[in-house]
Amino acid sequence: MGFSEDMRRECAEIWDTEHNHPLVTGIGDGSLDLEKFRFYMRQDYIYLIDYCRVIALAAAKTQDVEDMGWFAKLLDETLNTEMSLHVSFCEDFGISETNCWRRPSPTTQAYTRHLLQIAFRGSIGEISSSILPCMWGYSESGRCCMTGAYRRTRRCMLAGSKCITRRSLRSLRRGFGDSGPHRRRLRRG
Repeated sequence: MGFSEDMRRECAEIWDTEHNHPLVTGIGDGSLDLEKFRFYMRQDYIYLIDYCRVIALAAAKTQDVEDMGWFAKLLDETLNTEMSLHVSFCEDFGISETNCWRRPSPTTQAYTRHLLQIAFRGSIGEISSSILPCMWGYSESGRCCMTGAYRRTRRCMLAGSKCITRRSLRSLRRGFGDSGPHRRRLRRG
């Protein structure tokens, strides 16, 4: 069993809690209040801005040219594709791009500051480790959607909550998986 599998197994209870969070189950079964969903979308947009900064710092800090290219590609896809999709999804739910820039919630503020602090002060391995849980979570949700193993998430696709599903599937397609600089760094360390 590899390092990632060991980590996943050790944290199975946390993963299960995440998958059963009221936001996730509410999106999956269509019971989530629309205002709560809009709030999530605005906060996620704010998060994506700082997430791009973290990826840019990772690209700048890595010493390996191949890893630099990997982070640069991830930055390009996130900044120029995912964020554009996010804005169009927000518009579908009556949220203008201007309204996406509202103040971050205390939770979003704390999380993005934490990520940025690691990006500014930490090593490339620490940066990769800090962004892995988010990417891994979306990847796992996308994988469940594709296999039908997580029915609530699959119903989310049928209910038209494309913002979550498309983002999950995009992350799955290009996510961390078993490749990328984090994998090599974690095996070495």
